[in-house]
Amino acid sequence: MDLPLDIVDEDRKGLMDSIEMMLAIEGFAFERKGEDEVRFGAKGQWCEYQLWFTPSPDGSCLQLCLSPDLSIPENQILQGLKLISRINEHIPFGHFDIWSEDQSVVWRHALLTLTPPTMDDLYTVVSAAVGEVDRFYPALYGLIKTGLEAEDALDAALFETVGHA
Repeated sequence: MDLPLDIVDEDRKGLMDSIEMMLAIEGFAFERKGEDEVRFGAKGQWCEYQLWFTPSPDGSCLQLCLSPDLSIPENQILQGLKLISRINEHIPFGHFDIWSEDQSVVWRHALLTLTPPTMDDLYTVVSAAVGEVDRFYPALYGLIKTGLEAEDALDAALFETVGHA
């Protein structure tokens, strides 16, 4: 069913207003970029992350993106793609990507907006995004900064100690 464009535009505006309200309630500093993007920062375990919400043009979904401010060097693209693919096998929702324009690493997830997301939905997806990027940041950093192979970087990130020394 196609909705008239003015209804879609009004729904997107209301959705972006709701996102701003959630961010204000949670104490995030944010910036509205035009009608279709809200940007904000969130403190992660490893660094400050940049996040943004943007709706699809038809208003059927809302995308959350998170940038850990890491870019894969040209000479490590194949290992980066291998690592991203392997990381994506370990996450329950959302996915990591390497953007082709600048090889930056981005986590993305889309929420269907057939019914408007609640404040809890928005908070949950932001918390999950930060949690997933925190979990795999060491693997990405290890590949980029120390030259680890994809498998070694992932193994190091997934390594968990048991017990006490």
